[in-house]
Amino acid sequence: MKKFVFILLLIPLLFACEKEEILYPKDKEMETTPLLLGPVTYSNPEISEMLSSIGLYAYDVNASDIVYDHTEFTYLNELLRPANPNDIEYWKFTETLDVYAYAPYNSLVIQQTTNFNTAVLDISILAEQSSGTNYKNCDLLYGSQAGVTYANWNGGSKNITFSHRLSKIDVNLKGDGILSNTEINNVSVKIVNTYTNANWDLKTDVLAVSNNTTKDITPNLTTTKSGFVKSMQAIILPQTMTASTAILKITRNSQDYFYKLEDNFTFEEGKAYAFDITLTSDNEIIFNVSETAWVNNNRADTNEKIKYKVGDYFPIPDDRSSAVGVVFQVANGGTTGKVVSLDHNYWSTKVRWWEPGSDAWGEAFDNSTNGLVNQNAAKSWAGNKFKEKLPAMWWCYKYGEDIGEPDIWYLPAIYELETLRNNYYNNVNNIKNRVSMYTDDYYYSSTKEKYPLRTKVFYLKFDNVNAVESVTYIAIDRTDYYYIRAIRSFDNR
Repeated sequence: MKKFVFILLLIPLLFACEKEEILYPKDKEMETTPLLLGPVTYSNPEISEMLSSIGLYAYDVNASDIVYDHTEFTYLNELLRPANPNDIEYWKFTETLDVYAYAPYNSLVIQQTTNFNTAVLDISILAEQSSGTNYKNCDLLYGSQAGVTYANWNGGSKNITFSHRLSKIDVNLKGDGILSNTEINNVSVKIVNTYTNANWDLKTDVLAVSNNTTKDITPNLTTTKSGFVKSMQAIILPQTMTASTAILKITRNSQDYFYKLEDNFTFEEGKAYAFDITLTSDNEIIFNVSETAWVNNNRADTNEKIKYKVGDYFPIPDDRSSAVGVVFQVANGGTTGKVVSLDHNYWSTKVRWWEPGSDAWGEAFDNSTNGLVNQNAAKSWAGNKFKEKLPAMWWCYKYGEDIGEPDIWYLPAIYELETLRNNYYNNVNNIKNRVSMYTDDYYYSSTKEKYPLRTKVFYLKFDNVNAVESVTYIAIDRTDYYYIRAIRSFDNR
């Protein structure tokens, strides 16, 4: 009797397993695919420089569930992916996502410091923008996309376009031909009577002024506009100001002058407003105001610079004899990118990431997009024991020293390693003809796990795997032996 009961219980279990496989094969296949997002586009090229650290809020409208709750992402190979590989979620068959992204993730104007299970952010513009750091940290980018599913994302039809979310004011000063440049440079300017606090709903993209308090903003001195003596810039909230409100205060020889709006005026998102001011010797001030799209155009022309492509030797694209490496990633039209060394480590064998007893358990070498950050932190921590404690990173540092480029070459972060692996196996521009990798084994990255104990590091196997569809970010014990390869970045703008 006991045997008969056992058989009856076992049969339903077998059917249940078979039924699950029949009904949900796509679900199981998709759940091995990292939930990355993009591709990404942007309204002007220089926005790409702000996309190294992105905040992302993703909401599953079918399940009424938050998938990514203000998670830090980074932009790599035209896709958005979590800065920490441990934060990666995986696609589900039933998901339809509304995605909202902003940059930079750690912006000084965003008041929250933790996730709040909400799409609303508190914004506060800095009044002191005279330093370049404060000015840049007031800038906010925004991009969104609704109705993202695995099918339309995989088909490349769900771009996320980033653009400036706030407003910019440019102030340019010149004289009448009688005033000296010294007199003009001694003139100070403030943007006055502007609201600086707002609530920003990422879902509706409505930025609403949150109180009636106004502040005066000190602008940042910037590259002088052609035909002028002094140029300044500041970032403000998009807002409407009423007629007769003063917007600029110009202080000259201890005397204050104000520019007042003639009519109600709205400063719109993504727009730049130029106030071109002429100062005369008889104390007259002449204003000319214009509005344009916000485009950062202060860089010098780079047409004469070398524009690299993947597979080029570096630094001279077609000269093997002078090469220190091969370009494996480019951006900004080939004027920036990354280079992999021509050689493996000195021993032509595998190395440990760290040596037992190094006691680097709690050290935060966990940057996933920039291995130089990890290596510099590791070198500082290890001191004169760098080679003994952390041989994998030490070798990459030593490679740079030996070829006369100290503090430039480093062990790649996990996403940098992934880019190298992908472009190598796709043989972009025949890169395999100029650099060789061991394709049947693993390479260390410099990226440690962020949690729970930072006891493992990430690595990748250089096999023919589509990283977008099926890569697994594996953390392993740091005392194991695996291959390493040094890389460096370049900026030729």
